[in-house]
Amino acid sequence: MSAVYLILDNAAQSSVVSSCTNSQYLNCKTLFVISNSISTRVVFLFVDPQQYSITSGYLLANLTGYGHSSSKCSPNFVLPGGLMECDITINKKVQSGQLLSGTFSFSSNVCTAATESGCASPIKQVYPGTFTAYGSSVTYHSNLPLPSCRLRLLAQNSTENANGAQDKLTASVYISNYPISGATVSFSSNSPQASISQEFVNTDSNGNSVSYVSSTSTGTVTLSASFGNCTTTSQILFGPAYELLTLISNPSNTGTLSPNSGNYAYGSTQPISASPATGYLFGGWTGTGSGSYTGSNAFANVIMTSDIVETAHFSGITYSGTNSVCTNNCIWLASPLLLKQIVVNSPSNVVINTYLSPQFWAWGLAFDKYGDPWFISGMLTSTLREYSETGNLILNLTIPDVIPYAITIDNSGNIWIGASVGWPLQFHIGIIRLSPSGTILDSYGLPYLNPVVGLTSTSAGTVWGITGPLSSNTGYLYEFSAATGNILNYWGIPVNPISNSDYQVGITSDSNGNIWYTTGASNTIVEVSGTGKALGTYAAGNGPIALAIDFSGNVWVADYYGDTVTELSSSGTILGVYPAGQQPFCVVTDTYGDVWVCDSSRILTELSSTGKTINTFNVVPSSGAGIWEH
Repeated sequence: MSAVYLILDNAAQSSVVSSCTNSQYLNCKTLFVISNSISTRVVFLFVDPQQYSITSGYLLANLTGYGHSSSKCSPNFVLPGGLMECDITINKKVQSGQLLSGTFSFSSNVCTAATESGCASPIKQVYPGTFTAYGSSVTYHSNLPLPSCRLRLLAQNSTENANGAQDKLTASVYISNYPISGATVSFSSNSPQASISQEFVNTDSNGNSVSYVSSTSTGTVTLSASFGNCTTTSQILFGPAYELLTLISNPSNTGTLSPNSGNYAYGSTQPISASPATGYLFGGWTGTGSGSYTGSNAFANVIMTSDIVETAHFSGITYSGTNSVCTNNCIWLASPLLLKQIVVNSPSNVVINTYLSPQFWAWGLAFDKYGDPWFISGMLTSTLREYSETGNLILNLTIPDVIPYAITIDNSGNIWIGASVGWPLQFHIGIIRLSPSGTILDSYGLPYLNPVVGLTSTSAGTVWGITGPLSSNTGYLYEFSAATGNILNYWGIPVNPISNSDYQVGITSDSNGNIWYTTGASNTIVEVSGTGKALGTYAAGNGPIALAIDFSGNVWVADYYGDTVTELSSSGTILGVYPAGQQPFCVVTDTYGDVWVCDSSRILTELSSTGKTINTFNVVPSSGAGIWEH
């Protein structure tokens, strides 16, 4: 007895059969023939190629040289992808290598029911075809089994986070080590928490079918794949889900970040914070990944629903005016009698500390690398004072006959003061440079008598100064070497004071090393490169008097006569004009991205980064003498 195994499916294969045509476009494949010396048993194995159940299978075969044979097939009912066997017998031996060919007609009833009892009125379909096969010398026992069905199930990962992410499942179908295409594989799991994305999937030309499994619950899940009477299982361990949180400082080592980079539980809320190093300001977070945070708040939350990268941006502090930001995110203001510290814990949490100070006329301030504020006072006392961040007086240095106008601190910690001698302005000193301990290193005059009324330092190791005009509308822009104090360059510039005062000119630098300054009554601000090249002149309100640059590179200008603050982009485009008290004359941004403006009516206004008023504070008692100077 010998056997012929024929497989029908719905995918084209290499033609080892002469032909097989029908309405379902099925193809036949002959696998092998087994012979012995008595007779031949021909076994046809049919794979249901469609998404429907079949029942009542019947085979009629005409083998060339051997006549007609017929057989009822079993089992009587199979689900999609199931196997049906049809046997016929030939009372003659087929020799090894001998051609065995013929035609066949397989018929069955097709229905959509999942059980045999549901196929009461099925639709009959017929699958005609031809085949060829060759005898084999392999022997067998008379109880020849069905061709072996083999099903393999592999998961892409044997362990997976229980975070709802999909893990790929691949089931491979073989019969007698031959891949079967078009067979329907059913996927399932033993856990209702494990979701299978595709329950029924047809195999491709390589015998593979693909589904996906995911879970938000921990534990071991047994997965099953079924094809006909063939079933196999595999297991995936869904463990506690973790996602990677990475914190980056940009530039590196310019701030302290919390928490440490690492894995955190999926779905958990993780607070992040950024604290700038001495000499830097926090500019905002840029986050990537689902649940990340992008914005200007130094304190924020991220939700760990994916791997997250948070980059904290910092920029070097530049100073102008009588107020600025200290290392602990606080703003300092000075009046003739009082020194005030506004501590900003968040945009809505502001604490005002008031420190009694000896009478002096505050003229400007800057911060050293320890975060200590240095004030200069002019007109009446001509002093330089260093305070701690808790308001304690550290250094009180008198500079006889000197009227200081501007102050900045360079990268080495040296203090620069723009000053003149005597009152009224009869003789001009120019620049005084002091060590961090207050020792005068050098002092020298400048080529022109105009007093330096604004100073700013840059990360490139230079210090820039600007003068107000004396009798004409011409001032000067100076570039100094921070290392030696020498003048590197100077340029004549138009400066038109907004009043009879010579001192109302603002200057600062941006993260690119470009210099920005105001022109007063000309109602413009000017941008120049680090080499003094003019980059642009931009309209900026009515009487621009002071300016500051936020972490986004936008420029905020206090408009003295406009009672407003104007916001410009880094390219000079006006982004908005916002109310800001009465005759505002100083402006600064904090590490939360908010903008603070002081005005001549002793009101401090806090604006959001979009120009909306958040708070107003009367920070100097009405009995206080004078207004803030800058």
